[in-house]
Amino acid sequence: MCVSACAYLFLGATDREVAPDSVLGVHNSRLMFVVHGHPPPQAVADFKRREMVSADRDRNLFLAAMGISRELSDLIRTVKFENLHVLTRPELYRFGIDTRPLPDTLWAVEKEARPYVRKIAQQKNGDGSAFRMMEWRLFCENKDRGRLMFVREFEEGRAGKST
Repeated sequence: MCVSACAYLFLGATDREVAPDSVLGVHNSRLMFVVHGHPPPQAVADFKRREMVSADRDRNLFLAAMGISRELSDLIRTVKFENLHVLTRPELYRFGIDTRPLPDTLWAVEKEARPYVRKIAQQKNGDGSAFRMMEWRLFCENKDRGRLMFVREFEEGRAGKST
């Protein structure tokens, strides 16, 4: 049975931080087993159903023990094993996976034609149903001077409005 071990390993951590430039994806489990002999199709179907019910129960207990909302389990059940649902920042917050109000990255060197260091953060707006991306880039102009660039997403519905 594939149980998305990487995601569950992460969800079992005592401190869960998903960096703004990273993603966490989930999907439903897939039951795999070998049948010996020729059991009736109904017996195989009943076995599959019982095992999936057991897997769902185990997942719900695990998520509850980790302080994660049951909504995540409900979402996982809707995503086919072959697919992947990448959790959005509001989902990470709402499900209780990463509840930081200002998730951010460390400063990192970007080795471009003109190297710079950058930091990314996402600021929680209100109840956590929306986050706004921000980025800082620091360039060295020469040995005595640097340039700091700050970019921030507009709040949805506020672009072009004066305050």
